Amino acid sequence: MKAMKLVASGFAVVLLVFCCGIGLVNGEANGKVTASKSLPAQLGTAATRRERLRKARETSYKSVGDIEAQHAEEQRQGIVLKKLLRGDPTRKEVALTFDDGPHPAYTPKLLDILDRYGVKATFFVVGMMARRYPNLVKEEAARGHVVGNHTYHHVDLTKLSEEEIADEIQRCDDVLKRILGKQPRYFRPPGGDYNAKIAQISQSMGHTMVLWTDDPGDYANPGEDVILERTLGRVRNGGIILMHDGIQQTIDVLPTIITYLRNKGYRFVTVDEMLDATVKSSALQNGGAVGSLKLSTWRRAMRSHSLGDLAPRSR
Repeated sequence: MKAMKLVASGFAVVLLVFCCGIGLVNGEANGKVTASKSLPAQLGTAATRRERLRKARETSYKSVGDIEAQHAEEQRQGIVLKKLLRGDPTRKEVALTFDDGPHPAYTPKLLDILDRYGVKATFFVVGMMARRYPNLVKEEAARGHVVGNHTYHHVDLTKLSEEEIADEIQRCDDVLKRILGKQPRYFRPPGGDYNAKIAQISQSMGHTMVLWTDDPGDYANPGEDVILERTLGRVRNGGIILMHDGIQQTIDVLPTIITYLRNKGYRFVTVDEMLDATVKSSALQNGGAVGSLKLSTWRRAMRSHSLGDLAPRSR
């Protein structure tokens, strides 16, 4: 699928990209990608699909620099995707996000620390883990945290077909809808690996894709001092901090991170709050924007890309 090019026009502003090179643009798609239960017929034999998923599980993590460079290239080409890379750079707030859970030995500890310090966070959960531990997902939501989609198997979506991408996102959606009674609003691609096709599919399924500005690499257990240095040394206004559920070192340093940032005047928000504040902020003023879109322009462009055609046909 070719990346779509959109031209800024008109006076009706929907969402705008920050001039600092990090931002978000929202939009709507009329078509909706869904994954039907007849997917095996679309994806080939079960053995072939298992092999593709096995290879796709070999996820490599993009650095913050890689993500920012990809976003800058999208801007240069005029490609507008529905994603959030950071919040409002004029607001002294950050979002803590935790990927790859839930984990019975770690998630309760994370939740207790967040409760103790009065912090709300965002959990991007893996569908197969959520299905295994639904009560932990319910607990995350019950304590006021946002729960997002992190695919069903935690795979590199760039290695999969369009139908498989839709299936990975849809299966996680289905699990979370059964547990929480509603579809998640946010999606994060494992490893930060995405392209225009993935972003468009996730958007057509009702998600805003969320990336990050800070990554201490805690998944590799580099040591508590390294996690602290990498996290606190780079954080800035509107930052989205990527951390991981299931890592004891993360649990051990989390109170220090929260205390340090609070002492520096930062406020902790969920990605929900960050997105809402961004929409209402100076991003909607001419001085804080590099482009604008009319909603009708976005809809026409999405229709021309026929995302609805990606949905597998039921037999």
